[in-house]
Amino acid sequence: MYNAPQSDGRSPRLLAAFRAVLPRSAKLKVAGTKGPDTELLVGFKRLRLRWVGRAGLREVQDVLDLRNRPDVIVGSEISLAARDVAAEAGLGWVDETGAAEVALENILTSSPRLKPGDSDVSPWLSLRKPIKQPPKP
Repeated sequence: MYNAPQSDGRSPRLLAAFRAVLPRSAKLKVAGTKGPDTELLVGFKRLRLRWVGRAGLREVQDVLDLRNRPDVIVGSEISLAARDVAAEAGLGWVDETGAAEVALENILTSSPRLKPGDSDVSPWLSLRKPIKQPPKP
């Protein structure tokens, strides 16, 4: 599975959320923690992840303003607007709802999980509804 540092209460949540959006076969190892960032090895690729909690535009903008920003932000929930801003800036994002967009060199994952009532409804969601058969004559 993965080795989570015991000293940081955010790390297990960060790791669990990130792990949930990767393929089962992906190798994930914690390389270290430095302040609010966790460094992971995904296969042979080193990534820096930062926990942002419940993130809106302000939290994402704060990360984008960093000189040495992480590769991926992870939060309990990231707003739709914040997701768009992060993606436009090339910043990967993952949240605990299972939604994610990470596109970094040889790592790619995307899962736009939406909650009922979200206005950004994907046309693919309609494929999950059962098809009604026409009545028999």
